[in-house]
Amino acid sequence: HNVSEPWNVAPSLAESRIPIAMLDDLAAAVSAGALPSAVATFASSLRIERMAETVVDSSERIFELISAIRGYSFMDQAPVQDIDLPQSIENTLAMFRSRTAHVDIRLDFDPELPPVSAYGSELNQVWSALIENALDAMHDHGTLTISTRLTGQTAIVEVRNDGPEIDPAVLSRIFEPFFTTKPIGTALGLGLDTVQRFVNKHSGSVAVDSKARSTCFQVRIPINRLQAY
Repeated sequence: HNVSEPWNVAPSLAESRIPIAMLDDLAAAVSAGALPSAVATFASSLRIERMAETVVDSSERIFELISAIRGYSFMDQAPVQDIDLPQSIENTLAMFRSRTAHVDIRLDFDPELPPVSAYGSELNQVWSALIENALDAMHDHGTLTISTRLTGQTAIVEVRNDGPEIDPAVLSRIFEPFFTTKPIGTALGLGLDTVQRFVNKHSGSVAVDSKARSTCFQVRIPINRLQAY
C-alpha cells in the first residue's frame, strides 16, 4: 500500500493477525501517510478484544474447574451419600484436562445404573488413581475408555487404556503398597494400594487384566452395601 515506513507497521500486523481483506478496506479508507497509525490503532483494538475474549474463556474455565473440584471433593456434603457414578467420574476427569489434550476419551455409561451409597471423596480418589495410571501408561497419548454397567446389585466401573502390556512380574505385585515401576522420587507406590483399600472399604473388589494395547482395571461395588475400616 506504498507505506513509507513499513517496518513500523509490520509488528502490529504480525501481532494482531489482521486479515488481508480488512487491510484492503483500511487502506482504501485512509491516506498512505495515516495508514501506519490506523493499523496500529486497529491492531490495538483487536488485541483488547481478544484479551477480553480470553478473560471470558478463562473465567468460564475457572468456574468449570471450581465446580469440578467442589464435586470431586464433596467438601460440603455428608461423608456417606448416594453417588452418581458417571458424574463422579466426569468430575475426576475434569481434574486431568491439562493431560488429555491428545487423549481420545470414550465414556460408556449405563443409563440404568442407580446411585451407589458410598464415600464420594474416596471413590473420586479411586477414579483419580486409575485415570492417572492409565495416562502414565499411555504417556498422555492414546485412547482412554471408561465404562459403567449394572450386574445384579453390583456397579461395575472399567478404566481401560491402549498402552503397553503390563509385565506379568509387575502385574502380580501391582496392588502392593510402596511398589512402583516409576523412577525413585517420582512416585510413592501408593496409588493402586489406595484404590484397593478404598474399594475394599465399600465391600467391593478391584481386578486388572492386561495384554498388548489393552489394560483394564475393573472395580466392582455393591449398590447398597458399605463396609467401614
